[in-house]
Amino acid sequence: TGTVVISVGLANQATLTVTASPDTIVFGASSSLSTTGGSGSGAVSYAITAGASFCSVSGSMLTGTGVGTCTVTATKAGDASFAPATATTTVTVNRANQAALSVNASPTSITVGGTSALSTSGGSGNGAVTYAITAGAASCSLSGTTVTGTATGNCTVTATKAADANFNATTGTVVI
Repeated sequence: TGTVVISVGLANQATLTVTASPDTIVFGASSSLSTTGGSGSGAVSYAITAGASFCSVSGSMLTGTGVGTCTVTATKAGDASFAPATATTTVTVNRANQAALSVNASPTSITVGGTSALSTSGGSGNGAVTYAITAGAASCSLSGTTVTGTATGNCTVTATKAADANFNATTGTVVI
């Protein structure tokens, strides 16, 4: 007579698939994570396993925190019958558009030889602001943030707030 020891291990789960919807987002936007497949009653969790400076995850919601690509790993825990299972997906985070940029001229009406001070409000990020006369250059001159009337007429000043790591460039205009 002999003794036979039979060891029964945990079964592999069915293929687990993770999806990010959408899989391309802009900085500050969110993507919903979900899984299909797997087996058993184990809970699903999500973690950023590459590119953590570009994405964060809370529960099943991913948020773009920087411009780049991140890898999300979904893990379906094992249970009494099944071993844990994992799956990965990638999410691309692109630059977002800035909030509207308003250009202010104070005052908005000047005489020949008079000056107007330019400023901006709005926009997003930390891109530098530059100014240019884009119409009516015969009526105005520009030095830094000061417009000087050089002849009767109108001029249009366009302010450009440069792109930065997370936001696209944007422009705004004012007529003096």
